Amino acid sequence: MGKLEFEKVIDLLKKKPIMPFIKKHLKGKRVLDVGCGNGMVAQTLYKEFKCNISICDIVDLRRRGINDFPFRLASANKLPYEDSSFDVVFMQFLLHHIDSRVGIQRVLKEAARISSGRIIICEEVATEKTDHKKAKEYDEYVNIEIHDGHKMKVFRYYYPNELEKVFEKIGLKIIMHKVIELGREKAGFIEKHLWILQK
Repeated sequence: MGKLEFEKVIDLLKKKPIMPFIKKHLKGKRVLDVGCGNGMVAQTLYKEFKCNISICDIVDLRRRGINDFPFRLASANKLPYEDSSFDVVFMQFLLHHIDSRVGIQRVLKEAARISSGRIIICEEVATEKTDHKKAKEYDEYVNIEIHDGHKMKVFRYYYPNELEKVFEKIGLKIIMHKVIELGREKAGFIEKHLWILQK
């Protein structure tokens, strides 16, 4: 990816509808991006909010041109960080890629353990309109495109109320819940939701 193309992608990410809602929670904070993928979201958060950002993922898919953020290879259910190491743990489009044998409850407990307060989750969720087969196919196609051919399996899409039951079960308080994007037919009517949680 050339410099101009790289900057164009960053500019597009800056315009994402979650940005106004997360600004005050990230500005100047110690942030961990769990499941960072190609690192471009972390790069955008750093440029926009001047946060002290670290990143981790189960595989290294970072693009050239990403700042030299501290990076660790790690599974989301066993993060190699001390308790309360970060002010905020950030997860975008991660939970539907978590193997059901691991379970999202274990992943969210780990996020709560290493956060001193906030957890921000932006997730693709199901509704009664969702075509799960079509949504999975579209998701896997998009991930191959943005992660240079690396296939990322979708295990399942959760419904918002399912996620909120898990949040409650492990003691996470919902500070904010917003519908960021309504479902589109070509993506199988998967919606994008934002949760800001307090442990």
